[in-house]
This record gives sequence, C-alpha cells and structure tokens, in this order.
Amino acid sequence: MIGNLTEENIKNFRLNIRALRMKRRIEQKELAQLMNLNQQDISAIEHNRKRVTVALVESAAEALGVSADEMICEIPGRTVIGDIVVRILSIAEQVYKTNLEPEQLQVVTKGIDLLETVIFSGAAR
Repeated sequence: MIGNLTEENIKNFRLNIRALRMKRRIEQKELAQLMNLNQQDISAIEHNRKRVTVALVESAAEALGVSADEMICEIPGRTVIGDIVVRILSIAEQVYKTNLEPEQLQVVTKGIDLLETVIFSGAAR
C-alpha cells in the first residue's frame, strides 16, 4: 500500500495511466469500466481535471495489472519525446474510430505498432 501522494507522484500517475492504457490498447471507456468509473472520469484524470487519491491509484493499478508503486513512479527512459509519442498514439486512437479503407487502417496500425515498439522498448531500458 502506498502512503501520501506527492505532486510528483500525481504527475507521474497522470502520465503513466495514459501511457499504460495506450500500451495495452485500452480505450478510456474500457478502463473506466474496469475501475467502476465513467469515461469522463478517465479523461479528467489524464487531463488534470480530477483529484487523484490513493484509492484511485490502487484501482488503476489493479485494472492495468501493475503495482500502485509503478503507477506513481517515473518510468525510466520516459522523455519529452516519449510523452509526445504517447500523445500521437492518442490521436491515432481516434483514427481507428473513423471510416478508413482496410488498406489504410493496416498502414495506420503498422505505424502505431512501430511507435509503440520504439517508445516502450526505450522505456524498458
């Protein structure tokens, strides 16, 4: 169990919940269901519009299959570029919801897979 949350813990949590959700290709709505929240709550968490509590961190950790400590720690290797790539992946998530031809979707999917490999293999170093 984690203790009191610092501002740094909360900042890391907001970045990590989004990064882990994107890495696992889980939409906000699906994560919300796993955490007994609604999609707007997940969006608010990710965009610094919802108060972060220890219970929220623990719920997210359980839903994403990591420890609560991992949710609030800085991911080694996470850089400004990595955070930008996570944002690009978020935009790409929206592309999936559009009406693309199968060939176009395949190209987008390959690009997303490549970006994920680059960012998350770098984070594992």
